[in-house]
Amino acid sequence: LKEDSCYDVAVIGGGIIGTAVAREISLRSKKYKDNINREGNRFGKTTERYTQVLSSAGVYYRPDSLKGKFSRRGTDLLVKYCDANKIPYKTCGKLVVATDASTLKNLRILRDRGVANKVEGLEMLWTKQRIREIEPKCNGIQALWCPKTSNVDFGIVTERFGKDFQGNGGRILLNEEVNLIAESETADHPVLIKTKRGSIVNTKYLVACGGIHSDVLSSYLEDDPKTKSVVMSLKVDYQLLKKHSIQTNIYGVPDLGMPFLGVHLTPRLDGKLLLGPGAIPAFQKEGYGNDGISFGYVKNTLSSAGFQNMTRRYLVQCLNQVKKSLWPSFQAEELQSLAEINVEDIQPGPQAVQAQLINSDGSFVDDFTFEFLQGDGIRKRVINCKFLPSPAATCSLAIAEFVVEQLLQGCEDKSI
Repeated sequence: LKEDSCYDVAVIGGGIIGTAVAREISLRSKKYKDNINREGNRFGKTTERYTQVLSSAGVYYRPDSLKGKFSRRGTDLLVKYCDANKIPYKTCGKLVVATDASTLKNLRILRDRGVANKVEGLEMLWTKQRIREIEPKCNGIQALWCPKTSNVDFGIVTERFGKDFQGNGGRILLNEEVNLIAESETADHPVLIKTKRGSIVNTKYLVACGGIHSDVLSSYLEDDPKTKSVVMSLKVDYQLLKKHSIQTNIYGVPDLGMPFLGVHLTPRLDGKLLLGPGAIPAFQKEGYGNDGISFGYVKNTLSSAGFQNMTRRYLVQCLNQVKKSLWPSFQAEELQSLAEINVEDIQPGPQAVQAQLINSDGSFVDDFTFEFLQGDGIRKRVINCKFLPSPAATCSLAIAEFVVEQLLQGCEDKSI
């Protein structure tokens, strides 16, 4: 790019949220702007690592949360989008299964949340016999049945969002990593974005959708980022089962004090069964596989108050996750409590990296977190999508609507 590359709106991030937001801007604004992917030569570089993700409709989320607000709207929009664009998906439902009496209370809470979030077709299954009428291989004493849950490949969805944006006149830069966000010398385009390759963008407004790199982008915008929350990368390992007859998503009842859904079994569109996940802290920001150690990242994470307080607060849960990740047989036992599977047929599966925002007191942030055009200087021209965990992919179109509405309402330049 040249020094005079000026835009009305720039979007940082080539994942499913960044491409969804850029697409929505191109549909609703008068001009179409720039989307900078932090790295990679295609859309959704990290999104497609998940290969198969659930489209579900909100039994897990408190009705007063943003997750609860967006889950039903996001699911409806996503299904319509996939239908309109001939993106394959499979509606196979989901069973949330209580395997013993200790999990029944949380199962009732999930049912109440699902009712409050208007989950379509929700049904309590009170007996094992009723559970097995839906999925013969499923274990459990009671279950919550969500018949409208669908499985879709979000890598394909992300790719399509990006193509929509380009088709509407938007410009996308791939293989770019942002290393500076600052005030520019151009009064009409006061936000300056620089990349490691030397590209320069001046823009009136910026939407940052950094994903696991959101803390890096936030550090360019905060006065004292060291006092803020920390984004920890989790290395997520899945397994695969090639030989199976399971046709329905099967989830255990989660620990509602933690922001994770626990182990589950997911029938993929390619016929394989996705098992897991196990999750442990990654040794670098994008800690896929055994890609080595970033000593700077590890040092910063271990020395942060948020991480130290988190390990003290959730010591038992942390050790349990490490145990299941290092010794997969423990996770296999948990999976067998949910469904009849042959552990000898389990094979290594895909890996992913998941971001988790941790407060300085060690508590987990458990809802979508945004910063909208607030603060002084260029911050009043920036929307920072700071933390968008699951079910952000399912909610991506609803999130994009929300973000762009905030942008159009709050921006001073009404020509956008």
